[in-house]
Amino acid sequence: MTRVFIVRHAEAEGNLFRRIHGHYNSTVTENGRKQLEALQSRFEHEKIDAAYSSDLYRAHLTAKAALGHRGLSVITDPRLREVGMGIWEDKPWGEIARTYPEQSINFSRHPLEWNVPGCERYEHAAKRFTEAVFEIAARHDGQTVAIFTHGSVLRTFLATAMELPLADMTTIPHSDNTGVTLLELEGNKVRIIYKNDNSHLSPAISTLARQKWWRKSHPEDDLCLWFQPMDLSRLGDVYLDSRKEAWETIHGSLNGYSGEGFLQEARVLSHIYPSAVTAVMLEDRQVGILQTDFWEGQKQDAVWISLYYMMPEYRGQNLGVQILGQAISECRHFGRSYLRLRVSTVNMIAQRFYDRYGFYQIGVEPGVASPLLLMEKYIGF
Repeated sequence: MTRVFIVRHAEAEGNLFRRIHGHYNSTVTENGRKQLEALQSRFEHEKIDAAYSSDLYRAHLTAKAALGHRGLSVITDPRLREVGMGIWEDKPWGEIARTYPEQSINFSRHPLEWNVPGCERYEHAAKRFTEAVFEIAARHDGQTVAIFTHGSVLRTFLATAMELPLADMTTIPHSDNTGVTLLELEGNKVRIIYKNDNSHLSPAISTLARQKWWRKSHPEDDLCLWFQPMDLSRLGDVYLDSRKEAWETIHGSLNGYSGEGFLQEARVLSHIYPSAVTAVMLEDRQVGILQTDFWEGQKQDAVWISLYYMMPEYRGQNLGVQILGQAISECRHFGRSYLRLRVSTVNMIAQRFYDRYGFYQIGVEPGVASPLLLMEKYIGF
């Protein structure tokens, strides 16, 4: 008999930014690092003889953190990866709900009917993951093994262990990030001691406690943003109004504001790279603007955020963090490792927001209306 812990990875970018990360290689969030500390404490006194992990960074990092200072090597196995999402990889859930409404519903409610170009069918994911788990258990008969993996593929295995049809895997509750399942495997028999236990997480750091989508009967109806290049020839007035409101809100006046100068810069950048100025969309409504500058930071391995704007009526709904996810995606598109921005020294709300999501100060420079803090976030691995 082999005791097997199966652990879902810590909160990763896709979980926070509401983006689809199956085989896409992302890292964990600032909150995910707090979860890793709690997971390490939970496993501190557990006897672990061997550790295996998905070869994706978010799972491998979770494995190394949980093992602490044991000195065990983590063996990576691509069979422990998440379900491959095909052309959906790194797309915002809001875009998928709009462009693939039927398949979005299938993914949430009818997994065996879900099928998009390039994806891995659930039947295949369940087979390769189950084979890997039983092979690992047989290799370590009489020992205790820890396996670090991902949420959807874990549900496929639990359906098998519970002798449920794979079509009914959606009846199994979602695992929290760093949720722990304990099994006993002997031959082809599986005994579930407990599943998806997150008792080591406080509500303050539990992903499921902080998000509501999983509580809905139709998770695909969650408020998720999508993004498209902004047509400045048609929406120049919207851009100027947004720039003006942002400036006045931050500085308390329009002193130093140069609307046409901002618009001209935006037009030049978007002419070179259309996604440099992005309309932030919620369903059919534009709710904000993201502007990035990939030229300024190219020698510093960085992309700069020039405008990070949410319209006033949509603030306070925890939507703004999804814009950060889009900025990180753009930054990785250019192969850069750092995301940078400037924030006014008087804009304390923005400073707290950026600090919460991993930005740190790297300098100060003069501004037109007030000094500007230079802030940076590392997005590499």
